[in-house]
Amino acid sequence: MNLIKKIYTHLVWRAGYILKFTLPQFFLSCFLKKRVKTGPFAGMRYIRRSVGSVVLPKLIGTYENELSEIFQKISHSNYTCFIDIGAAEGFYAVGIKKYILTGTDRVIAFEASKKGRKLIRKIARLNNVHGIVVKGFCDTAALNSVLGNGCTFILSDIEGGEYNLLDPDVSNFCNCDLLVEMHHNKGRNKEEIFIKKFSGTHNIIPIAQQVKNLPVNISWHPLIKKYGNYAVNEFRESTSWLFLQRKTQ
Repeated sequence: MNLIKKIYTHLVWRAGYILKFTLPQFFLSCFLKKRVKTGPFAGMRYIRRSVGSVVLPKLIGTYENELSEIFQKISHSNYTCFIDIGAAEGFYAVGIKKYILTGTDRVIAFEASKKGRKLIRKIARLNNVHGIVVKGFCDTAALNSVLGNGCTFILSDIEGGEYNLLDPDVSNFCNCDLLVEMHHNKGRNKEEIFIKKFSGTHNIIPIAQQVKNLPVNISWHPLIKKYGNYAVNEFRESTSWLFLQRKTQ
């Protein structure tokens, strides 16, 4: 009976997810071109699905636009390597390579899901972006194997795994700048410990979550305008980000 209950519960959840997210996201995305409309990756060719997040804010260009200032700050920096941990379908792996760190040849995208890895390669091809090395799940050994002596930019979104993976007692981040999504449902005390461990080597800039609005002065399809609040909603739990910039520059 427990197995039947689990199957039933999953089916109910799955049906609800499809009705609330999958179908509306795909339906409204059909009224947007398959290109990112605004933001730091404006013009990037894209698809109408995503991995682990909703796709409409990415097509519109408001997805995690709290980070735009950081991208401006690092734009065209002389990083020798860019590592994206939790790359999903490649929004950042491709977008940052194409628009922000254009001179960085060594780009590594870690993504646990097979579907995500396939889509990273697809979006890279759509945008004529070459040289992204796509890898699977990132553990400490995998991360240490790609950390070199050169200046590295690390972007991490791994649903709370950042507290264990990004440990300066285990890996050498002295040559790295890190932009890390922090997941508060794992405990605020973990975030405090995380900050303390990096405080000696990095300047730490907190970035708060913001309310999103449909960009104005842009011609949107009437249905996108009508459901604008839904279209820019990222449907995420409480999160924030930390930009950790190395002190010795």
